[in-house]
Amino acid sequence: MSDTGYNIRWLGYCKHNDKLWGWFRAPGSEDDGRFGERDSYCFWAVRGKTISMNKHRIWSPHSMDRMVDAKIKNGYASIKLEDALAMWPTMMEDMQHRFLFLRLSDVI
Repeated sequence: MSDTGYNIRWLGYCKHNDKLWGWFRAPGSEDDGRFGERDSYCFWAVRGKTISMNKHRIWSPHSMDRMVDAKIKNGYASIKLEDALAMWPTMMEDMQHRFLFLRLSDVI
């Protein structure tokens, strides 16, 4: 979990198109490993550009694994948050702003 409270569960980078993709649980959301309805959020962007997001309502703790597997097959490699921040220092701040904007706009 980052110091901002966003629990980024997987973060990948595709060198071919200089794109980041990942998913997280919102600040304050629980993850106790049990089955049950939870909201998770995917985000993606070309490095330094506007971040896009989608909300996914999941039932299983492993529901997002299929999306991660698809990204790996498409050339994404898992990276550490620290490495992503070295490439894009404002990534977390940009992600927070986008998430709050979408939440306040009732888009996600």
